[in-house]
Amino acid sequence: MLDNFYQPQSLVIVLLALLLTARVLGEIAERFKIPAIIGEVMAGIILGPAILNWITPNESISVLSDLGVFFLVVLAGLEIVPHDIRTSLKGRNIFYIVFASLIPFISGALIGYLFKMPLSTCLFIGLCFTVTALPISARILLEMNKLNTPTGQRIISIAVIADVLSLLLLGVVIEVNNLQNINQFSQAVGFSLLKLVLLLFIFVLLYRIYQYAKLHFDVIRQKVDLLMLLLKGNESIFALVIVFILLFAGLTQFIGLHFIVGAFFASMLLNRQILGTRNYIRVRRNLYTVTMGLLAPVFFASIGLSFKVFDMSYFLFFIVLVAGVTISKTLSGLLGARLAGHLQIEGLTTGLGISMSGLMGLVIANVAYTQHFINNAMYSVLVSMGLFTTLVIPVLLKKTFVILDKKSALCLDSASN
Repeated sequence: MLDNFYQPQSLVIVLLALLLTARVLGEIAERFKIPAIIGEVMAGIILGPAILNWITPNESISVLSDLGVFFLVVLAGLEIVPHDIRTSLKGRNIFYIVFASLIPFISGALIGYLFKMPLSTCLFIGLCFTVTALPISARILLEMNKLNTPTGQRIISIAVIADVLSLLLLGVVIEVNNLQNINQFSQAVGFSLLKLVLLLFIFVLLYRIYQYAKLHFDVIRQKVDLLMLLLKGNESIFALVIVFILLFAGLTQFIGLHFIVGAFFASMLLNRQILGTRNYIRVRRNLYTVTMGLLAPVFFASIGLSFKVFDMSYFLFFIVLVAGVTISKTLSGLLGARLAGHLQIEGLTTGLGISMSGLMGLVIANVAYTQHFINNAMYSVLVSMGLFTTLVIPVLLKKTFVILDKKSALCLDSASN
């Protein structure tokens, strides 16, 4: 009888229970200096089949979850300026970026292969190793007053490139599911790469056309500025932005790639230069309110609803994954530092800074699960890996920054003497 009383019968009650519990636990987590997503996922685990079994995954929750993924990716894309990506590829940072992209991906795929996972699962594990928790990393660095330091900026640059590459590779990985024949695999990869090239070509073309038109044709610039002035309501500009992103996402789906790839790149186009600083701030504020106030907590809670306590065989796999992602990213930082001529502690700090796979890792794990690339137990392992690294790595990162500051001070003293 108690189960029937608590079993939600409508979307309204489901939404109320998920949102209220997610926000309460997320707030509690933040009080203890823990990322809010830990508490929000725990809300789903508690309410879902894993513990209380009051709410089970259903089609309505799946729709809200997809909306959450969409808006999270858009919010992440808005934070990235295409020019910054080009800048971050210059100089010695290129060594960090190359190693941070290759070593984790190969390590994750190799671990999946050693555990006799299917090819598509191995590739998804590689992607989960490669992605970062960019918003969480930025917030932690900001709290430590390290965001504007050379190491902090390097961590953010690597995180941006890693997430962009991972979302590009996501489109390829989806195409190779259940392909065991090497010829079929090669054809699928080649076709997917062609579609990615087409998408990138459209993305760069639109960006270049707008930049050229705005700089060289006063009429176009005036018309765009006039349109922005006419759209005085926050809702109108916000709707126009969402329509543009949906069109790009729809085009991406039309050519056979996952919609979040198109949504991410479309939102990257809408930077401060294109929207204008005032409109950009208004759009971002509205988007942040909708996403972080409603859709993101529901999405992270829905991840918890699908969570399953895995058995000992998967527990061993979980330990190997956590060790693998931490070691591979730390190694990439150390190798990058060696080739760039930096202190090893700087490389260690950089490697740890990109070791969290929180937000984007959960998004990619969710895509893999909803697309039936991985089973429930594997999904739970990948979610656990993302949460564990997001919880533990910041503690280690703070300690390495303390050592780095001391080493840097010693080097300055030696140089002055």
